Amino acid sequence: MTGPNDGDFMRGVIAIMVTGRAVSGAVDPGRTRSHAEFLLNHGLREEESAIVSTGSIGECAALSKEERTKIWEATLEGVAGNVPVIAGINHTNPNQVVEMAKRAAKVGTQGVMLMTPYYWAPSKRSVKNFFHMILDQIELPVLLYNNIPATQMDLPLELITEFAEHGRVGAIKECTPDFTKLERVYRAVGESINVINGNGEFWEPYASVMGCHGLVSGLVNFAPKKTIDIRRYSREGNYEKVHAIKKDLQPYFKFFFEVTGKYGMSAEPAILKQAASLVGSKVGPVKAPVTDLSEAEEEQLKQSLEESGLLGDNRE
Repeated sequence: MTGPNDGDFMRGVIAIMVTGRAVSGAVDPGRTRSHAEFLLNHGLREEESAIVSTGSIGECAALSKEERTKIWEATLEGVAGNVPVIAGINHTNPNQVVEMAKRAAKVGTQGVMLMTPYYWAPSKRSVKNFFHMILDQIELPVLLYNNIPATQMDLPLELITEFAEHGRVGAIKECTPDFTKLERVYRAVGESINVINGNGEFWEPYASVMGCHGLVSGLVNFAPKKTIDIRRYSREGNYEKVHAIKKDLQPYFKFFFEVTGKYGMSAEPAILKQAASLVGSKVGPVKAPVTDLSEAEEEQLKQSLEESGLLGDNRE
């Protein structure tokens, strides 16, 4: 068993990185590697951080084990040891999860991210058995992932507390929509594992004030410096600057919620990939079942980025 601090690198800004694809839709290791370099060169290396490769935003559900392995390798090449890489191994089949965890360890990722099984709405007993079956067989530190829309379950506090006692678990990405649940999780397990604000910039600086050890971010795919600054100023208690940054980003946030309100959160990878391309990181298209933005939506996104100061002469 690993000790409780082996996953302590799972803190700060946890960048949920998009997956680079060719125009054909095939996985593109070159574009993935370049995007990892883009994240580092535009601020990610300035504060404590880590990258999740092949998470939900990385379109993990549309990737084979072989494709995931290529993406992990490319991400590791791109970061060149500057930040830890966490491999997303989400899957409903526990045998495949264990196999992917072993592949991740072999290629050299520092940790893995593991979500509750999806497709069937699970019971607490099935989730408990699923996690223990996997945790007892793998080597790398685990970032637990509570994703309610995908799994049809808000991971109960009693299970989180139990899993936090397993030496393999280093942190939890808590995406509950209930802030009071996040606070209960922090109070219950925050001294033994890192509790990460899974709702990103939207819940800052409040989650940092409470004591959360970091935040996850999709915004980081095209505005790494903004996310880094939000985290830094939140930790420093400079809340005026946090709110000023978020005020500047309101045009983008407004567009984001309009589109995800229309299509659901499955639209997020398309938004982030198009935004990344607009600021200079050509990560390519999404893959079905995710759908690209329409031409009109792409133009609206571009306008929202301009108004947020992320394009042209106003870009930091």
